[in-house]
Amino acid sequence: MKIREFAIVLIISSLSHAGSATFSGRILNGTRDSSAVAGQAVALHYFKADAHAPQEIARTLSAGNGRYIFSIPALDTSAHYLATSEYQGVAYYSDPAHFSASARFHYDIVLFDSTHSAAGVVGLMHHLFLQDAGEGLAVRETRVLNNPTSKTIIDAIQDTHGHSGILRIDLASWTQEITPIAGRFGSDLMVHEHTLYDVGVFEPGNRQLSFAYQLPWQKDRALLVVEIGHPTRSVDFFVDDQGLSLQGEGLSDHGPFSIRGTAYHRYGLSDVPAGTRLQLQVVRQSVAAESLPPWLTLLATAVLLLFGISLARAFAPKKEQPLGADERAQLLKERQELIERIAALEASASFSSESGMQQERSSLFQRVLRLESRLQAPAGKK
Repeated sequence: MKIREFAIVLIISSLSHAGSATFSGRILNGTRDSSAVAGQAVALHYFKADAHAPQEIARTLSAGNGRYIFSIPALDTSAHYLATSEYQGVAYYSDPAHFSASARFHYDIVLFDSTHSAAGVVGLMHHLFLQDAGEGLAVRETRVLNNPTSKTIIDAIQDTHGHSGILRIDLASWTQEITPIAGRFGSDLMVHEHTLYDVGVFEPGNRQLSFAYQLPWQKDRALLVVEIGHPTRSVDFFVDDQGLSLQGEGLSDHGPFSIRGTAYHRYGLSDVPAGTRLQLQVVRQSVAAESLPPWLTLLATAVLLLFGISLARAFAPKKEQPLGADERAQLLKERQELIERIAALEASASFSSESGMQQERSSLFQRVLRLESRLQAPAGKK
């Protein structure tokens, strides 16, 4: 009996590593109403948690209906399998499959036509955290951008130094210690002198860029210049409330609040046009507040007048029911609470590496987008 039981255990163990499985799906073109893509090369990769990179183990072409299928005769249930397809210079990936529970896995890979233009990109949120770092002012920026088109953006920027990228962020010449902040899968941000380049690909949807730097103090003042490259719905400054203040025209004062025991003061701007150059001063408490020069006020006013109408049209929704005053006030209150909760997550030192925190932020962000869409409705008549 013992020999027979031992043989059964050996057979089951052998099947768990040498059983067969299928990995299938369809190749679809999201730019063209999710139509099937025939004759598209698809590769199957195999990898383990301790491996440096996935290893290609099979390759096939999609059929006329876009379908692809891989048969895995010698299955390793301790490994993961991944399908990839490269289209117009961009690699697209399936979710990883782990066959411990089922011998079949289905995943449709959606491809998009590519473009080199980032002109349609819109900024949804732009957060800046400001803290006194002793010899300099520490700044951490997070920008959430949206590609509203049906195409993947690649290599939208090139310069004489050979750098290229879908997005370019120019910082002031006095900026120091520019450091991209990597997420779960690393960072696509590259630094050249005082410019950041995003050298990844920007599929339709949202993309987050985060980076940090320092600005020098000049007699307890630091000049913060922010270039707005794309129309941005909200720009928020979270200033450490321990001895710092922010000065500049057009800022809305949203008051103090606490993030994980740290007191901040929040200032913000809404619906900022592309091409706007914000020039602000961060002042230590030891220096009396001074206003910015009058020419800056005139410049900011002119910019808002020139771009305000076009921006309003760009964001105006179609056929929305009018909002009553009470409903609008409630939506504005909910939006501010959500923004503060998102800011609290971003302020955490472990935000970049914690997938749960990133998922929570994504959920909160989608709620903000729905509120923004509703707030664009015209006000109802009294």
